[in-house]
Amino acid sequence: MQTVGLGLLLLGLVGLLGVGVYYALAELFADDEVPFAVRLSVAAVIIGFVVLMASVIRDRIRESRAERFEEVDR
Repeated sequence: MQTVGLGLLLLGLVGLLGVGVYYALAELFADDEVPFAVRLSVAAVIIGFVVLMASVIRDRIRESRAERFEEVDR
């Protein structure tokens, strides 16, 4: 029961956060009064974060293939 509650809590928080980020970015990029430099900077931060996360995930997958544990069944 606790797992279901925790799952629903996390799902709701992720949903709210996702909607909030969506509306914030939509407002940021749709507003003509926001300077181009701010838009460019926000886009660079988002793209940089995505590239870094992809790199970490890729490296972790490569390392997990090379790891050999004798007591662990995969």
